Amino acid sequence: GDHDPAMTAVYLLQSGGERAAKQIRAAWPTISLLGQKRVIGALRRLAKDHEAAIDALIEAARSEDEDLRDRAFEALRHTEARGRQALVELVVDPAVGDRAASLLAREEPDFAIRPLLDAMAQPNGPNRRALRAALRTAVQRSIRDANGALQQWLAKSPPVPAVASAALALVGLEAQRAQSTAFIEY
Repeated sequence: GDHDPAMTAVYLLQSGGERAAKQIRAAWPTISLLGQKRVIGALRRLAKDHEAAIDALIEAARSEDEDLRDRAFEALRHTEARGRQALVELVVDPAVGDRAASLLAREEPDFAIRPLLDAMAQPNGPNRRALRAALRTAVQRSIRDANGALQQWLAKSPPVPAVASAALALVGLEAQRAQSTAFIEY
């Protein structure tokens, strides 16, 4: 059944641009799995300039299909600022958030610290071990002063369980010793 919208999307892709991105985004739920996989490469190119392509990649990253998810995450990883923001959006997703958190921590450690801390402050955040692992990775790989980001977050009075979870993530990190103490005293 999805032959017509998929073919229309393919023709549009060849012309490219915002119209193609919007059409694919609108047709996404009706495109077959194979069609979705085929269109990821084009979405990756379109995502550099068009929000609708990012939205479609976010949908793909949430797919039940592992291969489609892999392709979507790979595309987002290569889409600089917009891709980063999409990963931040995905961090709070219960199904794929751990993967998004881990990817952000490895690829963009300085950027990742704040969104990871913010995710910890979400209702289920303190219970997510993968978030703690991602925060630890981001802080370890951070080139800029991670303590500044940690301090700013603490100043916003996050929930106590989130602070406890973040403190657990930082245990034993030499450069964060003073910071861990501040978190524990919180």
